[in-house]
Amino acid sequence: MFEGYLARSLAADAARLGYDTVPAGVFPLPPPAFRADLPPEAAVALEAMVALLRAGKFPALFHFRVDETYGTWGLPFAARGLQVLDANYAGDLSGEIFALGTDGAGNVWCLHRSGRVVVWNHEESNLEDHTQFDSLDEAVWALLRYEAVKDELLPYGELRPVLARMGDDTGGGFLREDLDEAYGVPA
Repeated sequence: MFEGYLARSLAADAARLGYDTVPAGVFPLPPPAFRADLPPEAAVALEAMVALLRAGKFPALFHFRVDETYGTWGLPFAARGLQVLDANYAGDLSGEIFALGTDGAGNVWCLHRSGRVVVWNHEESNLEDHTQFDSLDEAVWALLRYEAVKDELLPYGELRPVLARMGDDTGGGFLREDLDEAYGVPA
């Protein structure tokens, strides 16, 4: 359902919803060794995202803020002395992720070598296990719609079943829980 979303549909969906775009910029790709380890579909999604960013066609979202001037894109965690621990607060995972943008609260959305999208929690210095998405396409699809529901551009009833199918301990479950609370949906 989500594979190819960045390449095929994101720009049109964002324009239909009326979102401004991130200013065009350089947005360098991760190092070749990182890209070589990505699953093929993750590499394609990342390249599509970079193409949209460079062309000024990626939506400017609050909860998935990608901004070259803010300093998060490609954030060099290790070089800045920032720890990147796993969900159990172990290991150095700084070489396993590429920073994409912030969540609006200081946490950083990252692409993991596995192709998953993970959140680095700035307060705990770890990668959360309950906010992960299976792919970059899935994450951007869900986050655009999450933002649109928050901005009252889409009805929550259309998004909730898809987020529910993603599972409770996933990024989709995390977004659904937040929206359920906002809309008074019982747990």
